[in-house]
Amino acid sequence: MKGIVNVPGGGGGSVSAHNVDPKAHPDLRKEMEDLKKQPSELEKLIEEHDSNKAAHADIREKVEKLEQAQAKTQPEIKYQTVTLTTQGWSEDAKTQKVTVTGVSAKETDQLIIPTPALANQEAYLDAGILATAQEANSLTFTAETVPEEELTVYVTIIPFGGGAKA
Repeated sequence: MKGIVNVPGGGGGSVSAHNVDPKAHPDLRKEMEDLKKQPSELEKLIEEHDSNKAAHADIREKVEKLEQAQAKTQPEIKYQTVTLTTQGWSEDAKTQKVTVTGVSAKETDQLIIPTPALANQEAYLDAGILATAQEANSLTFTAETVPEEELTVYVTIIPFGGGAKA
């Protein structure tokens, strides 16, 4: 039947398939057969039908299951703030190891993104700092030149599919 309304945000193809099913919407189909109905009356009927939880129980259940499955597969992104202290740098190697809970020892488990705080970006970049190693619950930063101030670094940990979550 032409003219069936697709519900925005209601599951896309599932809703379309539901709407064209001759068994779906018997209440609306009966009302729409009466061509004497004004468009405003039809809109009101469709709105009443769509707001009725029982009207789309089959679609709502499918959408809920899809949303639950998607929530389970979404990686849990973690954020932490660490401080690179002035005393923490190894003068010889120009490295500093900091605790970052949730970091995996295996690099392929996660995407780790260290980002200096805005106030520290210039000093961080001028010092040529990079995260150069990871171990379980720690990162090692290496500098070309040891900075003369403490630096705040935000660490984002994004698990890869199938990898260990932080």
